[in-house]
Amino acid sequence: MQDYNNQLRLFMLPFAGGNVYSYRLLENELAPKLQTHPLELPGRGRRFTEALITDIATAVDDLFNHIREYLGNPYAFFGHSMGSVLACLLTTKIKQEGYPLPVHIFCSGRSGLWNAHPEPWYLLPSDAFWKKINDLGGLPLSNDLNDEIRTIFEPILRADFRLVQIPEKGEFGKRYLVDVPMTVFLGKDDRITTEPSSWHRHTQCSPRVVYFEGNHFYFLDQYTMLAEYIKNILFDHVYS
Repeated sequence: MQDYNNQLRLFMLPFAGGNVYSYRLLENELAPKLQTHPLELPGRGRRFTEALITDIATAVDDLFNHIREYLGNPYAFFGHSMGSVLACLLTTKIKQEGYPLPVHIFCSGRSGLWNAHPEPWYLLPSDAFWKKINDLGGLPLSNDLNDEIRTIFEPILRADFRLVQIPEKGEFGKRYLVDVPMTVFLGKDDRITTEPSSWHRHTQCSPRVVYFEGNHFYFLDQYTMLAEYIKNILFDHVYS
């Protein structure tokens, strides 16, 4: 098998509220065989001083501008929850711009591109907003965040939840994914992603679905097994 260690890059798209540090445990397991490249949107992490984005098209354009210089070498996408949506719409953007497509897309913690019954969480009052997140397990350790940290994270989360409230019949609803292989990772006890995977409606390939023990953030415990799946799929199948 050809050695792609210095070429194959895994772009990692953030979940709501996530930043470049969110996948650190998973990144450590993927190294050194895979070159990971975590991305983040404005308004958090290293880009904290930039204005938050609430428009999905603007977010996709922002991410594309950050990765376009790397698209000449083989690459793949991994996205969890909101990151799955961003990875897929970013793939569409890349095709439109005439750049090489990813060799694989890994969609985690989301059953499809659109939510069947999207809830506008970002419109809830603060107490109800955090209760909703806590009840569904929608943020790691959200029950343990103090008021000061919640004040910092709340506008970021509201912006991200608004970002993925994409109308199925709107501009992006008319676009379908290109012919890129896809693997879907889901937690067995996920209370957010409760429906069977519908990714097959948005790709010309037949996605493989893999379930892990755990909730919406299963990968915080199952990162070793998840990393093995990713490496095996990329190196044993894509480059075998």
